[in-house]
Amino acid sequence: MRKIMTFIVGFSLLLLAVPIAAQDTAETPSEPVAFLRFANFVPGETVDFFMDDQPTDVQALEYKAFSDWSAISAGAYSLSASSTGDEAMQSQPVEVELAEGGWYTVAAIGSPDGALGIEVIEETFDEFLPGTSWTTLVNAVQGGTSVDFIRDDVTYTTNVFPLGNQEDQVSSFGILDDMDTFNFRVVETENPENILVEAPETELRENEMYLIAAVGTADPNDEFDVEFLVENTSMAEVMMARGDMEQPGTIIEAAQANEMLAPWLEAVEAAGLTDTLSGEGPFTVFVPADFVFDELPEDIRNDPEALANLLRSHIVEGDLRSQDVFKAGTLTTLAGNELTIEERGENAFVNDAQIINVNIPATNGVIHIINAWATPMEEQTQ
Repeated sequence: MRKIMTFIVGFSLLLLAVPIAAQDTAETPSEPVAFLRFANFVPGETVDFFMDDQPTDVQALEYKAFSDWSAISAGAYSLSASSTGDEAMQSQPVEVELAEGGWYTVAAIGSPDGALGIEVIEETFDEFLPGTSWTTLVNAVQGGTSVDFIRDDVTYTTNVFPLGNQEDQVSSFGILDDMDTFNFRVVETENPENILVEAPETELRENEMYLIAAVGTADPNDEFDVEFLVENTSMAEVMMARGDMEQPGTIIEAAQANEMLAPWLEAVEAAGLTDTLSGEGPFTVFVPADFVFDELPEDIRNDPEALANLLRSHIVEGDLRSQDVFKAGTLTTLAGNELTIEERGENAFVNDAQIINVNIPATNGVIHIINAWATPMEEQTQ
């Protein structure tokens, strides 16, 4: 793992351990839940999905599309799908057990003989580290061709069989690994010179979750029509799905979910910045921890303009995860001052404030917690 990630771990940053993935969901039930979404990997078809023989809200899902994640009661279900149109196909029901806290993508798949099937892809991981993302690679090519996924000219995983293969061979592969921009390609396992699809400059962002699928067709004459599909889910979506953060999940809601940030929230409201930080952004906010506010002078605390200027001097435009921050070196804030990011021994600092927690997610940016004010107090009242 790259050096910067190592030294972040070295100074004991508190890392968010977040289960895989979620987009906007309905209210989470109070009973044990699992998280579910639907995907359509059937070329040229739109698909309706059913649970226990009843229609779900996911109807007429287009090819290569995903539904939002939903929280549902954990337990046993019968899942099926049918294509729409004049020559509709109906899948056989698939009996599944959705475990408490599990995350499942239910995919409709096709076959060369025109049959429709259902496959369940379980996405799991342990925890994030700075500089990492979670990736699940899936062979959803219709037909019998196993594939290798190549990343930057290195075989990332090999012999991934298509979803629904009769031998029950592995069709998906999940891994926690470096974030970066990579060049992907998918090749036939038995004929690696045959590149089915290439995806150069594919960005995997820090602490996000990705389902990457090869989709399309492979007919008996070895003719291929394959595409590369990337579907990502942010940590903010995860937290909202789990009920750990209120929607819409802006920086304000993200701070409300963290007791250490309560004094900062009060200051944001007093300074009249709540609407700004609830807006589209995105923003990167270096938030002093609760104990830092004991050092805030009364003349600034009671002066909304000075307080707003102090807070703006810790806010930067853009959604900058920890690796983005360290690569930047210097950052210009909304107040116009510069923040210098540097390594001192095994610690990282924003000016003279040590970073003690990174990558607190929001839908309009990210929060990093620091242990002191990053700008001098006297500059705020001039």
